[in-house]
Amino acid sequence: MSKFERRLTSWLLYFYKNDDENLKILTPVIEKLREDFLGIIEIARVNCDLHSEFCREFLVYGTPKLQIFPSFSGLDVREFDYHSYLDYLEEKQSKKFLAVLSKELIESVEDFV
Repeated sequence: MSKFERRLTSWLLYFYKNDDENLKILTPVIEKLREDFLGIIEIARVNCDLHSEFCREFLVYGTPKLQIFPSFSGLDVREFDYHSYLDYLEEKQSKKFLAVLSKELIESVEDFV
């Protein structure tokens, strides 16, 4: 974890489990972000069924969860838990959710430029 604290790049970590009911909606959004921010922000999907220790290390006890770690910020994190984006998912507004997350990612980079 100490290497992660001193990172040079902003990261978005997408924590999930195989049985998450919104996995089919969130995964394409995350993949689109990965495409849009290629070379600017690192984006990783973490399956907590397979990497439970890693998820506990990042204090992820419920999924799905998104964490944005701006570069050079130690472990300061912007978190989106299930309830943060539930409205978007219930209304099947993945484009709006993508816009919200994109804005957060851009702000995380701008804070340290």
